Amino acid sequence: TLTALSSFGPVVALANLGAGLTQVFASADRVLALLDEAPVTPEVTDGENTPFAGAEVRGVSFGYAGEQVLREISLTIPEKKIVGITGRSGSGKSTLLRLLMRFWDVQTGSIRFGAEDIRRVNTAALRAQESLVTQETELFADTIGNNIRIAKRDAAQEEVEAACKKAALDGFIRSLPKGYDTVITEDGGSLSQGQKQLLCITRVMLCLPPMLILDEAT
Repeated sequence: TLTALSSFGPVVALANLGAGLTQVFASADRVLALLDEAPVTPEVTDGENTPFAGAEVRGVSFGYAGEQVLREISLTIPEKKIVGITGRSGSGKSTLLRLLMRFWDVQTGSIRFGAEDIRRVNTAALRAQESLVTQETELFADTIGNNIRIAKRDAAQEEVEAACKKAALDGFIRSLPKGYDTVITEDGGSLSQGQKQLLCITRVMLCLPPMLILDEAT
């Protein structure tokens, strides 16, 4: 009787093993597929470390999924100036911002970063001088302080607090039970949409790049 009863647990564990392995294999397939995926825009490592001195969009056209989104767009972005881009929903504003970040390459025309074509600027140098705050907020299951430090991993606590003050978020964080050490969920479920957006803006304030790009800033 004891043998029969004691074998019940291992038998149930073996029965559940098949379902567990199925999930593991499915997860592994997704990870391996991601590792094998080639970037849409190849990283430039032998280009120019061009400093930011304004940007210019020259006759740019771009489309995807068989649909033309941008047609012959030209735009000058002077250094140390604010440029607003307006248009109806779906007119290609976010697409243009991602082209300025070189998440994609233009199909016709060109984008100049400083005095150089953006396709000839070293990717690391370009990323260090541009920051994009998107409409979607990416948060991680960690403390608020560490979520902000994603922009600058070695930032001191004083730097993090100064960035939060610039983004008008310091008062809210200090009102939380553990302040900057408060742990949030991956989707920031305990925060409002505005607070989550301010966290992303605070990341940018922490590194203050020469070119700051805000998607749907209002």
